[in-house]
Amino acid sequence: MTMLLSLTLDSATDWQQILHQLVILWAIGWGLRAVLMGLILGGAYWFWRKHLR
Repeated sequence: MTMLLSLTLDSATDWQQILHQLVILWAIGWGLRAVLMGLILGGAYWFWRKHLR
């Protein structure tokens, strides 16, 4: 009984760690995407301001 309980607890913590890592990776991915979009939009705006006045 205690063996089964410890096994389920271990698997639960493993799932929590996996979910945590997935959430972190997802957040990092969104952050990088936002930075890339900001750079692209900022560069396009700067180019437009500089060359198409």
